[in-house]
Amino acid sequence: RSRRLVMGVSPLACGISGPPFSVSATVWVEDDGGNLAVCEAGGVTGGIVPGTGTGGATFLGPNPVPVALGMADFGAHSIDMAGPRYQLQFDLSGLPPVLSRTFSLGGAVTITGPPSICPTSSEMYLADPGFDTYTWSIDGVPFDWQQVTTVSQPPLVAGTSYTLSVEARVDGCTAMA
Repeated sequence: RSRRLVMGVSPLACGISGPPFSVSATVWVEDDGGNLAVCEAGGVTGGIVPGTGTGGATFLGPNPVPVALGMADFGAHSIDMAGPRYQLQFDLSGLPPVLSRTFSLGGAVTITGPPSICPTSSEMYLADPGFDTYTWSIDGVPFDWQQVTTVSQPPLVAGTSYTLSVEARVDGCTAMA
């Protein structure tokens, strides 16, 4: 008798190619002994957990997916919008739902701020919110670890060009701008 759903294979933590972003998962249906319920004949329905990922994103692909030999393979599915911290929920009638781990799609971060500054002034720069960590660098040398940073003299010298960059991480995925 089928007793529970288990995440057999969760989506990869980072998806960078898209949109749409390929999302692969396999859900197992297990019996009382933790064995695959190979005689289960239902269909598992999958979807994005509300409040995760990007609002308005859609989980694309056949839904529900039929259970075959105790497994429902969501290998041909995708999500149409980039975003951090997506989570999927899978349901089969009569059993408690199962959740995937969180994962992020897109791998992009943007910097908001002026395109250039004078060495005698200071300017504030902002990276997209929602990341776990930030590392700001000037010409590859890290100097700040917050979502918002201020660049001023020193280290700026008149007549010299510099490159400001930020590396942001979420769910173990790195995005750079």
